Amino acid sequence: MEKMEKFDLGTPATRAEIIEKLIRSELMERTPNGLQVSPKGKQLLDLVNPSLVTPDLTKKWEDELEAIAQGKFSSNKFLKQIEQDTKQLINEVKQSQKKYQDFSLTQKECPKCGSFLREKNTRDGKIYVCSNSECHYHRRKDPKVSNHRCPQCHKKMEIIEGKNGAYFRCKFDGITEKIPNKKRPKEKNCLSKKKNVC
Repeated sequence: MEKMEKFDLGTPATRAEIIEKLIRSELMERTPNGLQVSPKGKQLLDLVNPSLVTPDLTKKWEDELEAIAQGKFSSNKFLKQIEQDTKQLINEVKQSQKKYQDFSLTQKECPKCGSFLREKNTRDGKIYVCSNSECHYHRRKDPKVSNHRCPQCHKKMEIIEGKNGAYFRCKFDGITEKIPNKKRPKEKNCLSKKKNVC
């Protein structure tokens, strides 16, 4: 954040969102020591043209956009230059001998098709998705956190999908609780209303 401010990149309102996008794209990650570049991010920095790694190009574009807003620079000229730069950068990547390693690919097999699962970040936490594009299998990597509080430590409990249904579990002290069934079976689902057999 300090370097973004130093090079005048973005605005106070957009800088936090830029960092969140980098985290969602798995290019950065939150650690106990603060924000760190992820292995995927380090690999990307190594693969791309050095001009994309430094803030100079972004600063140049922002200055030109400001000049366009003030009527001092042509928007058509700006767009043509962006198009030329983009084509050149794409060609460099295509012709590069460097290999891309997919860090998101795990050694866990998909229970539906047998392909390897890919780990993916979402707003609700990490999930596993099948690497086979024709298979739509996915599941949560980590249990979903509920608003239900542990009776002992009062921290939010996880929702665990068990063989006999879902239940609450506290990851701090191991306490488990049944999830109350709020919806009672409707009478029309019974086999026999008279015999009260459901």
